[in-house]
Amino acid sequence: MGNRQYEQFKLYVGTHDNTTAKNLLSTLSLVHHDMMISGDMIIEALSKRQACLRLRGMLREHLESYHFSESSISTYTSRLNQLCDLYLQWVALKQEKRKLTLGRKIMHHAMKYWPNCSKGEVQQQISTLANIPVGTLKRWYSHGGVPRMIHAAGLLKLERLFDVAQGTFVQPDSQKVSKAPTYSTQLRKKPPLYCVLTAHVRAQLVTLCAFKINLISPPISAASFELSRREALPLVGAGRWTSTPDGVNNSALTFTRSIERYFRWIVEKQHVPAEQLDLSLLNCVEMLEGYVHHCYESEKFSTLLTLLTPLYGLCEPHTGFLTRFHACKVSWEMLSEEQTESFHELVQWQGQATYLHQQVGAWIRDIKHQKKQKHQIMNNHGRRNIHWLLDNVDTDISLCMEDMRCLINGLVSESDGCNNAANKLLILQISCWLMLSIKVPLRISNWCAMQWLERPPVNKSVQVPSLWRSAAAYHVKVPRSWLKNRRSDEVVMIEATITDHSTIELLDRLGQLRSQLRWPRSSGALFVQCRDSQCQSKGSPYKRTAFAKVIQCWTGKVASKLWPERGGVHGINPHALRHFMATYVLSKTGDYGLAATKLMDSVAVVIKVYGKNDHESNQEKLSKLGL
Repeated sequence: MGNRQYEQFKLYVGTHDNTTAKNLLSTLSLVHHDMMISGDMIIEALSKRQACLRLRGMLREHLESYHFSESSISTYTSRLNQLCDLYLQWVALKQEKRKLTLGRKIMHHAMKYWPNCSKGEVQQQISTLANIPVGTLKRWYSHGGVPRMIHAAGLLKLERLFDVAQGTFVQPDSQKVSKAPTYSTQLRKKPPLYCVLTAHVRAQLVTLCAFKINLISPPISAASFELSRREALPLVGAGRWTSTPDGVNNSALTFTRSIERYFRWIVEKQHVPAEQLDLSLLNCVEMLEGYVHHCYESEKFSTLLTLLTPLYGLCEPHTGFLTRFHACKVSWEMLSEEQTESFHELVQWQGQATYLHQQVGAWIRDIKHQKKQKHQIMNNHGRRNIHWLLDNVDTDISLCMEDMRCLINGLVSESDGCNNAANKLLILQISCWLMLSIKVPLRISNWCAMQWLERPPVNKSVQVPSLWRSAAAYHVKVPRSWLKNRRSDEVVMIEATITDHSTIELLDRLGQLRSQLRWPRSSGALFVQCRDSQCQSKGSPYKRTAFAKVIQCWTGKVASKLWPERGGVHGINPHALRHFMATYVLSKTGDYGLAATKLMDSVAVVIKVYGKNDHESNQEKLSKLGL
């Protein structure tokens, strides 16, 4: 508990973003990492007077052992007093925040989200989005109150809209609010990878991450070479790692995992004992070359890039963090019975560091080239287009549209044959998406955000992408704020009316199946997850990548059953469907304006992204004109 509170307090100190805050953070780093004092003890010292006096004495002894001047020691002890005062302010601020009622919390974030609206208009907006009555919001604001279970979905929606931490509005310990989603016990969890990082390596990683996140170099450094000139050089380390508002730093976590994967390979393949692992292995060219070749053989290009990209800045020959603090002063015996090089002189080490820096840059360029080639091969094999629906790519593209309709009928038949209601709903959702995308080829992000409205909105004004039914048609509307190309004035909003009988019948079937089940209506989304996952619960809206994978999986399965003779069938990529619709319209009309209207985008974007200029067909047309 104390370590977590210590990390939260560090984030609070860093939010001030001035010279004083950087000095205070360096003092905390000195006490925590160099003096090896745990977060629990630091929090206790900041909150209690006697413990603070003890810590001040320990800090003085530590600095005197490194021959610090008296002025420097007094500066560090005064910073410790400032940290005590700042900690008391932070605790008081947390207690004040807890006193806020639920209604005041919601209104506080809502007024920041809609700064130009009055209080009544903001309450009306919240009521429309979260489906919470205005009277309930007013009661929460004036008298406080605990939300009921029916309000949980709306409050979760508001948390996502205002981009606040999970649990800000929905309290997990409240009995009247729905509990946190429980994931299915039938999910297969990946076996945990055994850890090879010793306490020594973890302490080195903490120091490295503190530098990359806060640009704070170790206050008392144990440099590879004790040269004051080398210590005076400013440290650089590629780009700075930034944290999310809730304090999570994904770049640091990813780099730590990539280092652990690299060390695991060293232990397993090179038989280096785990106790001898050190960050200086990141500067060992022989080990890195072996790891790069291993990843090349298994085509783990993305895994390799997550390690090499930050390493390129950290191993800069003169001012890199790893070059300065982790020179290769020990040699290791490799599996090929060769010894790695070790360096004890500055001139030799700088020459090796220059070679390593150039080599890492060359590896990064080669990997990006390999990834690009692999991506092109995948494109040529039809992974990102839907020409696999044709027996021959040169066939008339109208046949591809007919095969699309056959695929929709196959999906509907597959849904009818399912006994499980969740699988039935899943396949029916994919068939509805395919039918709707032919009529209105929206981007996958718009489909994932699409809301199913039970009744038509007032004055047809919506804040999010919405679909609703009128007497004789379905209506799709996407407001301007959800458009990707918002700079153009050609498309103010996307608005379409679906009057096709087959599409209306398919959407009615989906609506009837949703009404029989309770969980699809909890989030109000048109396309919802039909089973629990590690990130989302059943009934929550699909994420963009997850929905694309489901579409590719099921369209590929059904297409393989319909056309087994074609072989190697990949599923439909959702964005490739927009390219197909643009190609279809352009092949029939040759009019970029019509293609832009079909895609609900500007003509310039259609010409640049979706249009394909075929010089051979153009030459034939020009020859017919006699030009």
